[in-house]
Amino acid sequence: GTLRLPLAGQHGLERRDAAGRLWIHAAPPAAKCAIKEALAPVLARHPGLLLEDKGLTLALHYRLAPQLAAYAHRLMVRLVGAAGAGLEVQRGKSVAEVKPFGIDKGTAVTEYLAESPFRGRRPVFIGDDLNDEHGFAEVNKLDGISIKVGKGGSCARFRVRDVAAVRRWLGDALKGDIEQHAAGPAEDVELGHQPAHQAHAVALLGLRHRQRQMQGGSALVGIVGIDDQGLRQLPRGTGELGQDEDAALV
Repeated sequence: GTLRLPLAGQHGLERRDAAGRLWIHAAPPAAKCAIKEALAPVLARHPGLLLEDKGLTLALHYRLAPQLAAYAHRLMVRLVGAAGAGLEVQRGKSVAEVKPFGIDKGTAVTEYLAESPFRGRRPVFIGDDLNDEHGFAEVNKLDGISIKVGKGGSCARFRVRDVAAVRRWLGDALKGDIEQHAAGPAEDVELGHQPAHQAHAVALLGLRHRQRQMQGGSALVGIVGIDDQGLRQLPRGTGELGQDEDAALV
């Protein structure tokens, strides 16, 4: 059957719970429109800057013009200050994103763990971007497992090298054996012998996924990964991640 999981997107601003209900934290429309209008002449002057309207957020990408990184962040901070509507700027990989204040991947983790079937479980969070730090921090407070993918500073307790390592670790977890090597922020450590059925862990994965509209009850069909190769669609079937698994994607 179709894989259907609880799913949070856009930094936790939209979230589908285990019962299929959709929860949305929307940005003030007037403030969002004002910021878009102010950015129009900037985009005309700098074709390397790209504005993505995600519905609930506005993302200014500078991947094609990395020399404009500092300018892009200063600009978005200034526009958010002028809007004065409870917004903030979220830093990411080559992006400055405007979103409602105080909602992030960490709050999404908290909301899931307050609900069935996640209540009382030990969270696991895997991510590779700056916005995943909110999720890592919240999972750390809950004595969960936080895993940073790739290089860079992080508050995550564990680290894996790349997407291939994530795939291997997830594959072993699905088979009930997640003994995998990971490097922590300060020293080499191991995740240890922790079969999934003993850990009672809900997988809260901070991985960029194929965009799917959450409205209308559309199902998640796969995960697209955290580098240019990406994670291919996760396997489903007997003994693999299926509809009845207690997992959520953030």
